[in-house]
Amino acid sequence: LFLSFRLSSVRQILDSIFQVRLEMRVPVALGVASELLSTLGLLAAAWWGLSLIWLLAIQNLAYLPGAWCLVRLTRGRIRLRPAWSMTTLIGLLKESYPLGLANLFTLAYVKLDILMLAALQGDEAVGVYAAAYRLIGSLTILPTAILGSLFPLISQYARTAPEALPRIFQKSLNLIVMLALPLAVGGTLLSREIIALVYGERFAESSGVFRILSWAVAFSFLSYLLTSALNAMGRQRIYLGLTAAMTVLNVGLNWMWIPRYGFMGAAVATLITECTLMLIGLRLLGGHLKDIELSPIMKYALSAGVMGVAVMFAPIGVFGTIPLAAVVYVGCLAAFRAVSREEWRAYLAAMGLGSGKAGGSVKGRESAHAAGG
Repeated sequence: LFLSFRLSSVRQILDSIFQVRLEMRVPVALGVASELLSTLGLLAAAWWGLSLIWLLAIQNLAYLPGAWCLVRLTRGRIRLRPAWSMTTLIGLLKESYPLGLANLFTLAYVKLDILMLAALQGDEAVGVYAAAYRLIGSLTILPTAILGSLFPLISQYARTAPEALPRIFQKSLNLIVMLALPLAVGGTLLSREIIALVYGERFAESSGVFRILSWAVAFSFLSYLLTSALNAMGRQRIYLGLTAAMTVLNVGLNWMWIPRYGFMGAAVATLITECTLMLIGLRLLGGHLKDIELSPIMKYALSAGVMGVAVMFAPIGVFGTIPLAAVVYVGCLAAFRAVSREEWRAYLAAMGLGSGKAGGSVKGRESAHAAGG
């Protein structure tokens, strides 16, 4: 486990060389390939009945080919020569310590609810809560991927062209909300079916937690955008104070509600914490968001509502309902003109589809990133 975290750190350093150049296609492809290789290895190990230590070893080995390819590709862009510099070390620490402490606080309020559940309610409550949390929490990879692309652009414009920030925030906020709303609505309506499909009927109690956390994750999409913008704009100390306050709030709410309401209390505490973080983030960035247009967001909400009605009256099982929900939602976006043609083209270009290939000019890449891709 210790070695796996070190490998991840090295990968992040190598990824950053491509990230600041807005050339993330190859690192992302290598990352996906590494995850697929790891998944196949873990499934094979489980099939053969290997012990836990072998599972950990296979997971580490699966990441080595991707890391080696990144090292080879990096040599064509920058020459890496390990060297010691106290000045560089001190400079990096001054810049990064607020983020490091903030990440510790974030980890605390994300994980402490499970530890408090174990201490106050026992392992059964932990199992019910974690079953839902693992499923819906995995969706946070979506804003992470989007903001990983937007972060260098926001940071650059904050220094050189601050007047362009409202436009970038509008486009990225549109994309985040467009993704978050159907996930929240769909998670609310299909929670029982999804939990039964993945875990079986014995985890039926997890469906209530899943419904609440679906909205918590939707709010976290927005708060992740806002806090990432704070960091990109050089306001790391504000972010540190914000995460510390959210940790105190989350622990306090869990302390009050877990003894009385168990895993449902922990879920509501997470929802309130994420909602509070989002609201404070909106307040801190109010100067850049004052001219935000709400009409696209209202159209996303209406599309998600229509999708929800279709899901409620579609007795075709979860495998049929999810594709139906996706078709209805996208159809409503098109019917309500919630996404302009320019945005559709930019999103497709960001994915390497359509006429605007991602391998085009820097200007083309920036337009795709500005659209939130």
